[in-house]
Amino acid sequence: MALNSFETFKNLFFKHAAMFKKNFVAVQSEFGESWDADFDAHLEKLFKDDEGAYRDAIQGYVKFSLSAMRLQQRFNLTHKYEEATYQEVCERVYLDEDQMMKWYLPGIFVSHFLWKHHYRQFLFHQNKFLPLLDSNPDKRFYEVGTGTGFYTVQLFRRYPQCVGHGIDISPHSRQFTSNHVKAWGPDHSFVPLNVDINIAQLEPVPCIQSIEVLEHLSDPQLF
Repeated sequence: MALNSFETFKNLFFKHAAMFKKNFVAVQSEFGESWDADFDAHLEKLFKDDEGAYRDAIQGYVKFSLSAMRLQQRFNLTHKYEEATYQEVCERVYLDEDQMMKWYLPGIFVSHFLWKHHYRQFLFHQNKFLPLLDSNPDKRFYEVGTGTGFYTVQLFRRYPQCVGHGIDISPHSRQFTSNHVKAWGPDHSFVPLNVDINIAQLEPVPCIQSIEVLEHLSDPQLF
C-alpha cells in the first residue's frame, strides 16, 4: 500500500528536523506498519499534499518539543511548575492566532505519533475507551479541551453518526478542531462551543472526553 503522505512527511522531517531523526526511527520501529498507516491517514486528511503545511507542522513539532524539554529541565532543578494566570496564558498562547495555527497545534498533532506515550494513549483510546460506547445508541458527546481535535476525530471515525460539541478556551483550537473534523467528513455533526463548563448548565450526554486538560488547570478539583 502506498503511503504517499507519510513518505513525503518523513523525507521533509529528516531534512528539517534532523536532531529528532533518531526518535522518529525508534518510534516507527517499535510500532511498525500500523503506525505508518495511521500516521499516513491522518496526514493525508489534515494536510493533504501541502508540503508547506508539512514544514509548518515539523517546525511546530521542533518548537513544541524543545519547549517541553526546557520546561522539564527547569522542573528538574526547582521541583516546581511555573505558575501563570489564566489571562497570561491566553495572551501568550491561546489567543495568538499565528502561533496557535502555524506551529503550536500542528506541532502537538505530530506529537501524537512521534511521542511514544502519546501514541500509546491513542491506542488505549482506540482499544479501551471507544468500545465502551458501542452498545449505546445515543452517540452524543462533549469534548472539553479539544486542542487539535485529534481525539474528536477518533469518535467520528468510529461513529460517523455521532453528534458532538467541542469546548476550548482558544478560538483557534475550536477552529482547528472544526477544520480537522471536516477533513474527515464534511457531513459530521460537530459544533464548537465557547462556554465556561462551571456555569453553562450543559445537557447531560452519554460521553464526555477530556484529554490532557487537568494539568493545565489551577483548580482541577472544581473542574
